[in-house]
Amino acid sequence: MKSGIFTKVFTVASFFLLISCSKDDGGKEFCWDCTIKTITRVPSYPEMNDATSSSIQQCGMTEEQISEVEENGTSTVTSSSGGVSVTISSTTSCSKR
Repeated sequence: MKSGIFTKVFTVASFFLLISCSKDDGGKEFCWDCTIKTITRVPSYPEMNDATSSSIQQCGMTEEQISEVEENGTSTVTSSSGGVSVTISSTTSCSKR
């Protein structure tokens, strides 16, 4: 279960790297503090519910690029197996330094 959270964080971090390599010449670049919050809910087993938060600092990105990062780093997925439902919600939010 925890490996899915690390996969999400790795995916968002990889996206930061990819975007920072393709610079937008028309926009002004800034430094950003981004937070990835992940919540895991297992209604049948509330003791398995979990919330984590990770922070990433990124410079050299435009407002347009950071909006893409926030959009791509925000999702909710629900899966069921053997009558047990699991929902994982990730939210990425960034603020200019």
